[in-house]
Amino acid sequence: MEGEGVIYDLIATSVHERVDLLERTLRSMMPQLDQRPERIIVHEDVRRGLPFVAGRTEERLEAIERDHGVPIFLLRTNPGNGMARGMVRLLDAASTEFVFYTQEDFDFVRPIPIARCLEIMTDNALNHVRFNKRKTMRIKGEHREAHEQFKKIEVTIGGQVLCISDRWYHQASFWRRELALAGYRTLVNAAAPERPVERPEDKFDHWINTTIGGGVGSVDGCQETRLERCRTFIWGGIGEPAFIHHTGSERSTQGRAA
Repeated sequence: MEGEGVIYDLIATSVHERVDLLERTLRSMMPQLDQRPERIIVHEDVRRGLPFVAGRTEERLEAIERDHGVPIFLLRTNPGNGMARGMVRLLDAASTEFVFYTQEDFDFVRPIPIARCLEIMTDNALNHVRFNKRKTMRIKGEHREAHEQFKKIEVTIGGQVLCISDRWYHQASFWRRELALAGYRTLVNAAAPERPVERPEDKFDHWINTTIGGGVGSVDGCQETRLERCRTFIWGGIGEPAFIHHTGSERSTQGRAA
């Protein structure tokens, strides 16, 4: 199958009181994509005990839809029951082989090579490619003991330099949808009914490591297995500049209405 012309859905997780950050994320993102998504699908949790303003999120998303010409669909859980359950709804609503994922609190600061990434993922059976929020480091955990470090190894796939990733990251990234959906369904099915899954990102990464990874870890000595089995990567080589910046330090809306 040729990668050229592969379509994708974009999925985003958010919480209701951060709709201003969601709007900021989507508006900074759209001009940086060299191929527009077929759809944007947002899941919004309304967190217990915090105000809900009817119509506020819809109004902002409708304005983005008009400005950028991409259909936006909103899924909402009220009261919210956690990211993992929201991920199942998002991944189930999407319909493309790969989805581009973002949380609601990132600024996109330079172009994302969507079309090229989709081509490489399709033609080379990649599962996950992330676009870093910092310059790609030579070693993850360089300040830690040697047995806790993960040295980045560059590989060339489809003519593009990538780094083997130590895990499946929940940043701006492409995901193989069916694999991600299977993992999140497993987490949700194992949890108490209607209760949030604690630390869902770590549990999902553990699921990847223990299923397709065959028990692989995220430290030195695991790179080859991650390359061959997990197929998780970072776009670009060591020193690749950041594609996104986290706006977490600017969350003035957390805990109150925007």
